[in-house]
Amino acid sequence: LRAALTSACPSDTITMNVSGNPIGLTTDLNITQNVTIDANNQVFNVTGGNFVAPGKNITITNASNINVVIIDTSTSSSTPAGNISLTATGIIMLQSLHADSDSTGNAGKGGDITVNAGGNIFTMDILNFSKSVSSGTASNSGDIQLISTGANITTDILIARSLGITGSGNGGIINVQAVSGYSLI
Repeated sequence: LRAALTSACPSDTITMNVSGNPIGLTTDLNITQNVTIDANNQVFNVTGGNFVAPGKNITITNASNINVVIIDTSTSSSTPAGNISLTATGIIMLQSLHADSDSTGNAGKGGDITVNAGGNIFTMDILNFSKSVSSGTASNSGDIQLISTGANITTDILIARSLGITGSGNGGIINVQAVSGYSLI
């Protein structure tokens, strides 16, 4: 799938507009370009592997439901992490969303993470940080926004921080809005 998409899209962004059948990926998908997917009111499933795009943006819009194991736009250098944006009219179920910049020198900015659902949002962890682990400074972390306009948000871990050896940026803003409630498990 990656090779077909990459060769079909010579620009720095892969764009998919889906119609007719639910989208399902059952293997790791390693992307080297920004990704924009219009799910056209279909279900988007990534249940058998990770959706990985270091330093690239991943946007999934117009889905009926989203079921994802891991989306990861993290980097291990001074390159900023990519942003993650997910929008569905129904439920969004996630194991992990990661938009980290983790470096042994100066770390780049963490990516912004936005999740908008018309139904419940379930997740194990959402991590967004800029971290320098041995020397150097950390940039700002990105922001995390979780919005459910129709139900509950349940999560285990939400982290938006900056941690540097010789200096740190600002931690990100975490914004959680739920019509029915928010649970930290």
